[in-house]
Amino acid sequence: MPKISADGATGGGGLPVPDNAFIREDGVITAPPGGGGGGSVDSVTAGDDSIVVGGSASAPAVETGTLDVIATLHPPAASVPMNDHKLTGLASGSASGDSVAYGQLGSAAFEESSAFAAAPAGEPAAGGSVLYDGSGPRWYAAAWRFVVGPDTAGSAYPATPDGGTTDNAAVIQSAINDALAYAAANSGKGIVYLEPLGVYGVNNDLVQGGSTLGNGQLTLAPCSPLNSKVIVYLTSDKIASPQYHWLQTASPQVSGAAILSNGLFGSSGAQADSISTYGNPCVIGGPNQLSGGTAGTRYGTTDLNFSNMCAVLENLAILVPRSDSALTYCPFDFSGLAQAEIRGCQFAQATTYANTWSDGGNISDLSGGLCWAGLMPANGNNDISVIEDVTVAGGFTYGILLTEHTEIRRLSQLYCWTPVCICGDYFDSAGAGHVIGGGAQISVEGYDHLIKVFGSGADGITQVDLCIDTEGTPDMIDDSDGDGIASLCGRLKLGGLFPLADVAFPPTGIKVESLRTPSGWTFGYTGFSDEGTTVAVQNLLWRDARVYWSGGTVSEVKAGPVGGTSAPSMTTVSTAAAGDIGWPAGAWLSFTYTGSPTWDLEVS
Repeated sequence: MPKISADGATGGGGLPVPDNAFIREDGVITAPPGGGGGGSVDSVTAGDDSIVVGGSASAPAVETGTLDVIATLHPPAASVPMNDHKLTGLASGSASGDSVAYGQLGSAAFEESSAFAAAPAGEPAAGGSVLYDGSGPRWYAAAWRFVVGPDTAGSAYPATPDGGTTDNAAVIQSAINDALAYAAANSGKGIVYLEPLGVYGVNNDLVQGGSTLGNGQLTLAPCSPLNSKVIVYLTSDKIASPQYHWLQTASPQVSGAAILSNGLFGSSGAQADSISTYGNPCVIGGPNQLSGGTAGTRYGTTDLNFSNMCAVLENLAILVPRSDSALTYCPFDFSGLAQAEIRGCQFAQATTYANTWSDGGNISDLSGGLCWAGLMPANGNNDISVIEDVTVAGGFTYGILLTEHTEIRRLSQLYCWTPVCICGDYFDSAGAGHVIGGGAQISVEGYDHLIKVFGSGADGITQVDLCIDTEGTPDMIDDSDGDGIASLCGRLKLGGLFPLADVAFPPTGIKVESLRTPSGWTFGYTGFSDEGTTVAVQNLLWRDARVYWSGGTVSEVKAGPVGGTSAPSMTTVSTAAAGDIGWPAGAWLSFTYTGSPTWDLEVS
């Protein structure tokens, strides 16, 4: 390979290389084609010998080396565009500044223990990072993520998950505030990520009223409805919904990241005063029903004022202290938010089944308090209210308050005084005008009352579509002398382990269907003959049926509405000697007859 020198073609003379000149293979310098205009070198082919690159004729800067050495001395001044091509033959990255090869997706390089994921990703700076939660990599821009955890894991918000001893409230609140500010400024979302390394204590006093307009230890400041919706995540990597085993003695049950509140009232009166003055006390919450103080400005009420936010709790456990009378703070109150999603979470007292709920004897004591497992966005919300893979593992007066638009995709509620709480209206909210439940299953056990209805929905109708799997007697109460139960419409399926004859619902308009009752015919049904003429019989099969009668002398058939534990006022529906009539689940029928009629029953 010929050598080129800035001071001559053959190495010792003084002939400079003219601008735009060409060098032939034999080393001769030639002028540009056409007498000096234009032209360029399209490519250079070099062997293993060194080449010498010079600067301008007036200021030579000579560098000697092979092509790869010279390339190292002169890196690109900016990012290199790929022009829609891909890099191939890429080695797997192993450090924070390395690229990640496609083959590393799903590998240990994406786990929180690796150098890749442990790099400082919480600071609002340009760049990106990856989380791996078992279902695949999830890419977040670093500017969206505000990481809470120990310093050793690269967190920008150092916190100590030591089982609740250290108060991490200020650190977590700082991350929440920064996430909200980032989301508001960028018309996007902010992610507060708790490293899944244990239990983070939150031991501060309730923040009541003020600029955050709520009653919580961790607060979500209100967002204006005039600006873009703010989406804030409080999240971690591993699902927190698996509850403790009934023989488990280790407490609390944590499968990733958990927040443990120290919030505990000294009496039921103190708890009630806090609710009536500042709204439901909670571990984390937004503005609530008492926040505005004057008509037109209150959140989650008939004023239809909601913070323009979608809050997402994801893969977290929120734990409260042990309290036989449920004198704790509720884990979350999102009643004043426009939207909310709860996914992969658990809410519970920091205790176990084995030492607290083994005989169910403590359940009735929970009625001594007024603590919810949580409150979804109040009626009138912005049509996102989602519960997915959530466990309430016990210790609350009430389960999660189910409001309009709430869609359930697996909800387990154990060891609450009343687990299934339906919101017709609550705390001066609007009346529910849309469906509650979405047809999905709620699994419950260990309760005193299965269902409680709060108020009545819009136009006196509360629309419900639920399937409840229970290990106790299905019953129903309300807070309005029966009006709430009477307002129920829709569908309620009941399955699990319970005696059909023990189902006890007051008069209601909801269609109840037992999944324990087989379909088909019962020929020679004896229910009416066993009770005798004129005696009203309730359909305790809790499935719609049709009754066929013939023979004997039937002179009158009367029917009564669904529900109740004693015969209601009955209405004559037939005087035919033979015929058939529908018998809705839970409804009443009586026959006036002499002789020995025959009844056949078809269960739909």
